[in-house]
Amino acid sequence: MATNKNEDRAVARSARQSLAKTSLDINELIVSCHDGVIVLTGKIRQARDSQGISLQKELENIKTMIRHTRGVKDVVADKVQVIART
Repeated sequence: MATNKNEDRAVARSARQSLAKTSLDINELIVSCHDGVIVLTGKIRQARDSQGISLQKELENIKTMIRHTRGVKDVVADKVQVIART
């Protein structure tokens, strides 16, 4: 059963709110939703004060946080660029 656009917007908004707890710079991360599937695109970066963390592990944590959001059926993040600070 397909969801409507308003439901998808609400799910995407809830998913974005769940990201407030991440220690990554997600200013360039785009969160969209289609039929309950969250699609992440854009870039994530290591925050200036979070040296030594694994960006790939943090991306997996982000996906897990979003999967626990009400209304989310799946999370796709294969188009996310992971950028380490130098």
